[in-house]
Amino acid sequence: MSRSALARSNRLSLSVSLFVLLALFAPTQLPGGAKQGWAADFLLRANPVTAGEHYIGKIVIDQHSWTDDVSWLISPVTAAVVLVAIAVVAAPRFLTLEGGGSR
Repeated sequence: MSRSALARSNRLSLSVSLFVLLALFAPTQLPGGAKQGWAADFLLRANPVTAGEHYIGKIVIDQHSWTDDVSWLISPVTAAVVLVAIAVVAAPRFLTLEGGGSR
């Protein structure tokens, strides 16, 4: 949504959205052996989608407690806060609210 408001054309907005989607999806396609090590762990934790999926999977499938893997929630919470802040700051620039007069 914010990309559509900032982009000069629909083509640019679609291109950027597709690139962001692919960038978030790429770490999930790593082979099993590539998901080991500190670099892979960093990539998986930095991606808010993968980190949230990992956290929920540990709770639902592996039956961990809610607090065992809380460190995986850093990037999803950070992404949510940053995106809400951007939306609040950018909204007045692109939206105008007109009051409806009472009849």
